[in-house]
Amino acid sequence: MKRVKGLLRWLVFSLFFTTTSLTAFTLDSLSLKNEQMGDFHPIQYFLRQDISWHAAYPFLMQETQTEFYRAVLSYAKGGGMLVESLKPEAVKTIGFYSQSRKQLGSWSLQGDFHYTRQVEIVRPFLLQRLGNQTNPFLLGQEQTSPWSGDLVAINLSGNAARYKQGKLGNFFLVNYQVETSSMDAEPRPLYHRNEYQIQVGQNFRPNVQTEIGLAGRILKGNEENQLGVFAAQEFSLVFMRGLNTFSRNAFQSFTRNQFTEELALQFYGKYTFSNSSMVFVALKNGSRSATIRDGIAFPLDGGSLRGNTYSIHSGLIIPFKAHDYQQHLSWEGSNGTALDPVFQAINYHFGTRTWQGVHTLSGKQANQVAELYWSFKQQSDEDLAAGTQRRFSSLYFLASNALSVLNYQNASLFIRPGIGMFLPQSNSFPEGQLGIAQFVHHPNRLFYGGNHFEGQLACWLLLRSEKESIKLGADYSYRTQRSRSFSFLQVNLSLIL
Repeated sequence: MKRVKGLLRWLVFSLFFTTTSLTAFTLDSLSLKNEQMGDFHPIQYFLRQDISWHAAYPFLMQETQTEFYRAVLSYAKGGGMLVESLKPEAVKTIGFYSQSRKQLGSWSLQGDFHYTRQVEIVRPFLLQRLGNQTNPFLLGQEQTSPWSGDLVAINLSGNAARYKQGKLGNFFLVNYQVETSSMDAEPRPLYHRNEYQIQVGQNFRPNVQTEIGLAGRILKGNEENQLGVFAAQEFSLVFMRGLNTFSRNAFQSFTRNQFTEELALQFYGKYTFSNSSMVFVALKNGSRSATIRDGIAFPLDGGSLRGNTYSIHSGLIIPFKAHDYQQHLSWEGSNGTALDPVFQAINYHFGTRTWQGVHTLSGKQANQVAELYWSFKQQSDEDLAAGTQRRFSSLYFLASNALSVLNYQNASLFIRPGIGMFLPQSNSFPEGQLGIAQFVHHPNRLFYGGNHFEGQLACWLLLRSEKESIKLGADYSYRTQRSRSFSFLQVNLSLIL
């Protein structure tokens, strides 16, 4: 069981670094493989991207695509000291994931359901959502404790059949997440988050090869934190308000709510060439805001953020005689300011930039998939009151190759070795050797202080029948930097119908 838990968390970790690199080129391509080859191998489903593309870009779905159902049970475990500031040092999770594609009348639908039981996550006493590096208004303590909780995520995307002589169509995307967690030690903080996203759009097809679309998107969320409900005495709580600006207060109980909203306009374009190659692009421009309120009966201003978000995503598929080439490129950015509740003035500026690419070459007959993933990230922040700045950037590469090493009747054994490197670029962090400044910034100075080397090895047994396929797999990754390291192990069991 421990290996199963560890493997799930490794999958989440891998998805973070490889965005949409786990599934196939389009389901159009899957259907085409079945027709042309007559012996389509499920390995192509597990390692290519298009099914995840359909979850994110529903206008790509077509009526002719193959229906399927996939269910995954997983267990993951990981840990180590090679982590960024305020990130988990150890994780144990159990998860269930299901995904299905269905044609209902004129609607092409794809649904995803995730459930993750966070058995243990050892991290600093930090209440807000993990991974939020642009919000300065954090609640924290100089202690590291185990948390546990549950996360549920539901995603549904759909695309309607054409009307007006096949030139017009509609598509939508709905996503909902709810998460709860708590810390076992006093003052036993409780955390609850719910978030929903709705996207509705219309596409236009001027000719058979070209398609464009326009959509509106709204995202709303609320994070609620409660402390001291079971505490026997007062506790001290640190209010972070910038890189080196913070205050400390004592409470018997405390409640915080953070409300988030994002409005965005998105544009899509798709073109299919005569040789079945396909390219698409998706552009987004939006505004995001967050408002924090402390207390219940008489809530006080806990700070606010205002910013802009923008992104460009593109996908490409080129079929060759013996191979298929697929790539996904993306550029995402955000910037904004934060209004300090004490100074009643802008005290914080932030900006992030991320470039990512996934390049996949898959053999049609050899059941082999080679992949290169890379990313370049930049972030800069400024605390006006403290007169300090934080700037850091990094370059990451990961190359892997999945291939069949044993085939016997309907059983196949696959391995996927991978090697990666994390290269910090120019960086600077605020100086601070005591208290909360040391707690927040010292781990980042270590994390970005030298190169990381990473090794990965995945193997799985695939059993096939006429109607279903079963996959039992294990993935292991190990990242090291001098004497510090982080390892992750995951085991999963998958069923495809």
